[in-house]
Amino acid sequence: GRKAATTLDKKERFSLYQKVLDNFEDQAPGTVLYRVPDFYGVRHDIKWQPYTNYVMDFRPGNFAVGAGQ
Repeated sequence: GRKAATTLDKKERFSLYQKVLDNFEDQAPGTVLYRVPDFYGVRHDIKWQPYTNYVMDFRPGNFAVGAGQ
């Protein structure tokens, strides 16, 4: 983990983090104890799809008002 955090080589960093993730998956040293619920209001004239990573992207390609009219 420490080498992955400090290396500037993109391919090496990807490989090292992949090993960390594989290790976490294989050995399961932890577990998710709580998941924050997601709540969104809806309106028929708003076109928007929420992401699963809590990012609110309201750029024109991802958000439109009046799309249902």
